[in-house]
Amino acid sequence: MFTDDTISAADVTRARQRMDDRKRVWDRYSCRQVRPAEVTEAETRVREGRAELGQLHTWGWRRRLAAHAVLIALTRVRLADLGWFVGGLIGGTAVSVVAVIPTVLLVRGGGQALVVLAVAFAIGFVAVSGGLFPSRRTGAAAALADLRTRMADRRSRMAVLADRLSGWERHLATLRELTGVEDAYRRAAAEHQALVDRLNDRRYQLKHANWRAMRDTDFEDFLAAVFAELGYRVQKTPVTGDQGVDLIVEGKGRRIAVQTKGYHNSVGNNAIQAVYAGMRFYQCQECVAVTNSRFTRAAKALAKSVGCRLIEETDIGDLIDGRLY
Repeated sequence: MFTDDTISAADVTRARQRMDDRKRVWDRYSCRQVRPAEVTEAETRVREGRAELGQLHTWGWRRRLAAHAVLIALTRVRLADLGWFVGGLIGGTAVSVVAVIPTVLLVRGGGQALVVLAVAFAIGFVAVSGGLFPSRRTGAAAALADLRTRMADRRSRMAVLADRLSGWERHLATLRELTGVEDAYRRAAAEHQALVDRLNDRRYQLKHANWRAMRDTDFEDFLAAVFAELGYRVQKTPVTGDQGVDLIVEGKGRRIAVQTKGYHNSVGNNAIQAVYAGMRFYQCQECVAVTNSRFTRAAKALAKSVGCRLIEETDIGDLIDGRLY
């Protein structure tokens, strides 16, 4: 959002250009509005699909792959028709024999060597017996065929699920892209409207008017507009014979005598004396002197002693914003 304190028509034009650019991008999607429920549903489908696909890679699936590999290996060496226990003993012994040489070379101490060989035997026994166990009733060929069927079915399910998941992921990505395009347009539109409103705002116009260069009646008219914007009724006094008061401001339980001084130089005591006397003449409860310049030290001392409020160039912004009245 635009945050600079000053805004020009060029800023509004640039904001309109950004809004139009975002709108053209959104037009490519036919200005489709994405409902939050659509995104939620797509995210749920993707999350569930990933979870289901992950379940197909669980330990049971890996165990079937291992059993399949063992059965194939045992079939190749013609051991597949052995009982699972006998086959396990043979497999464990074979692994132990293979492990003897690295055990002798790497392990020092008979106790540790025996432990290593026992572990090797256990691994071989579990691997071979696990591979033969599915064939204890149906035979190796039938068990191998069953494993292959299950694996093929699992692969088929994984392929279907992966394809479905890919489709939902693409759909979710499209929805998120659409949401981003729509949000970008709406942010640009809001920025443009905020700039237009701010530029058209009466207080903004008053605050950024060239009030520092105003003199005499121009500055008087400017302050009349400021007090009117703040909700006061403003009455101008005659140009001649005004008794030191240019504006009489009424409202919010107050009647204020205002003297305006559109000056380049500093404003002295005379302005304070005049507006204080004019306050009595016009039966006001308060008096204030306003300048787009500054007051002298003597004027400030006099104003303090008689209770006259002073507003100089550094205070006019606060006056327009309603922080003083």
